[in-house]
Amino acid sequence: MKISVPPGFNTAPLFPRSCFFSVHNSEKPGLEDYAQALIQCGVTDIYASGGTAKYLAEHFIPVIDFNEKITGKPPAMSHRVATLGYESAGAILARRNDPKHMEELALYCRGISPEPVTFDIVAVSIYPFEKTISIKEVDLLTAVENIDIGGPTLLREAAKNFEWVVPVPGMNWMGEIVTPLREGKGITLSKRAEMAAITFEQISLYDEAIERFLLDFVHSGISGQ
Repeated sequence: MKISVPPGFNTAPLFPRSCFFSVHNSEKPGLEDYAQALIQCGVTDIYASGGTAKYLAEHFIPVIDFNEKITGKPPAMSHRVATLGYESAGAILARRNDPKHMEELALYCRGISPEPVTFDIVAVSIYPFEKTISIKEVDLLTAVENIDIGGPTLLREAAKNFEWVVPVPGMNWMGEIVTPLREGKGITLSKRAEMAAITFEQISLYDEAIERFLLDFVHSGISGQ
């Protein structure tokens, strides 16, 4: 299959200036090192929400709390509602060279921020669902609460817009981004596309694990009904 790149599609290496982090507790140790490395490579704005923002601040990383400074709304419903919305979607999905996209980003997607926000890197670690259900007997609500909605959505958005954004589906892949930036090469279109492919693969495996768990629950006989 031959895939053509249309005129106007961004093929230039990306030198990111902003990053959004949302990292599960199990992957937070060492996050500050990656954040510091990105700062040294030219990233000026690091965004995060909830526990990730708190962790970075505690480790002396200048961080912009996404909920506090952009959406103006705190996480709700036991963190089931947190980051998703026009603000995060616009920051990720906008094509930077499309004037209409950028106009609508400013009109509809900036929340309480005086200026529209875009994310060049979206680094998210998804809730460890498979680890949660690996114990001998798992509480159903505990399993359900570890079905991540926001993380996969943010990653899918970033992977779709790999033209302008680098998706990072877990801290294990941060080195793939930091290394070329340290070498002054930027993140090539090929690398962005590769990271998008890895991201979609990881989300697919995650969804398959949830599907298997729910089918096992149905087929095992539902107790308590």
